[in-house]
Amino acid sequence: MGDIFASIAGGLRFRRPNLPVTMVPAVVLATAGYDHKIRFWEASTRVCTRTLRHPDSQVNTLAISPDKRYLAAAGNPFVRIFDVANAANANPIVTFEGHTTNVVATGFEHSARWIYSGSEDGTVRIWDMRSGGCQRTYECRAPPSAAASPLLAASSSLHSAGSCRSAPIVYCPLSVLPCHAVAVPGPP
Repeated sequence: MGDIFASIAGGLRFRRPNLPVTMVPAVVLATAGYDHKIRFWEASTRVCTRTLRHPDSQVNTLAISPDKRYLAAAGNPFVRIFDVANAANANPIVTFEGHTTNVVATGFEHSARWIYSGSEDGTVRIWDMRSGGCQRTYECRAPPSAAASPLLAASSSLHSAGSCRSAPIVYCPLSVLPCHAVAVPGPP
């Protein structure tokens, strides 16, 4: 009943170290909403096959990685990554912290090494899936309502000085002003 967002992707097989081959369904359908629950569905039968609890807030947006291994669930103010194939693990495998308000846009780069998120706090952040850290922050003078990833075709753009032209496409509806990159402190 509380499901208001959905994300759909095709299927694939993959092998994790020391585990048997895991089969991901041909279609992954995930829904979530204000009830703090993420549901996975068997699309052809309309049967809910798995339910996860999103711990902090409602879920504002979902994204499935291109390899169909991960689901990003964004709320207020976190982005949490869940393992799609491992039904035994109901906990997020990574949590990205840094936004201060609702995260309203999220998605994966084509190899699923990077994830991006846009928040009502007026920032777009680029996250590293391997380290779990924020690699770059872009400030817009209005909340982004969408973020997309033609970006990370060259990951070197993450480390170069620049503006949104070298980063995700960001739509800042209340402003025609460009976004500005903000330095993100590296590890000590």
